[in-house]
Amino acid sequence: MRFWQLSQKDKEFDYLVLGSSRAYGSLDISLLDSIIDKKGINLGLNGSGFTENFITLKLFLKNGNKVDSVFLQVDPYSLMSDSSFSNSFHSYAYLPYWDVDKEIENVLHENIPLLKDWPFYPALLSYFIYNNYYSPYNIYKGLKNKGEFCSKGFDCYNGNKIFDTLPKDQNIIGDEIFIVPDSKDIFYYNKILDLAKENNIEVISYMAPTLDTFSNFETVNILKNISYISSNSKIWDPNLFSDATHVNRFGRDLFTIEFGQFLLAEFNFKEKISLLQKKK
Repeated sequence: MRFWQLSQKDKEFDYLVLGSSRAYGSLDISLLDSIIDKKGINLGLNGSGFTENFITLKLFLKNGNKVDSVFLQVDPYSLMSDSSFSNSFHSYAYLPYWDVDKEIENVLHENIPLLKDWPFYPALLSYFIYNNYYSPYNIYKGLKNKGEFCSKGFDCYNGNKIFDTLPKDQNIIGDEIFIVPDSKDIFYYNKILDLAKENNIEVISYMAPTLDTFSNFETVNILKNISYISSNSKIWDPNLFSDATHVNRFGRDLFTIEFGQFLLAEFNFKEKISLLQKKK
């Protein structure tokens, strides 16, 4: 999926969805398109923190793509990415781009320890010891494959997640979590906002449903400023979740309809003159 995203070039969208797996799986792009009468693409990535989200958006724009709005999925997990995700930055996917932009090169140096002190190619051989993060197979794909990648599990037209199985009734219980934001995540969250501003892109933040609770949510300014968090009690039904932090197919449909209605009511999305409409 990462390689498919990186292969998108010279395209125009009214909006894109950006964030972790909770962005990837929480919104049905086709359904949202039909509600707000716009064209979108999902750039959500499993296990990605704001650092990777920043690089994803940076490369998307450098590839000649244009977009009016970014729907940025913001939550406590993304502000604690190293502890929330097993690997919050999938460096292997971005190795071919390490020298195309100084800012991208700096991010790679920060996130691949061996790049800090070694020339790039000799260090690459040492990555094989990090099998979970830098397996030979993933590195090979990252360096060699730059074409269009379409694999099972997502729609190659708009990046939509495809659910293969029907949801099952289950008793899922969330945890109570104390939020300790990481300075790196805050830094790259702000980098995303700055990059969007530089390109005249509107950012609308939202938080996908979760069954977890957060004892100090209201004390974290970034979270307090999220544009949309569902207040519909129906969305917290465990039967709408595949696990405590991800909605299933039915949960996604419900949340997408809610979010679409929010965009229409608060941002008058159907009346917005989009890039695509301007060209007609």
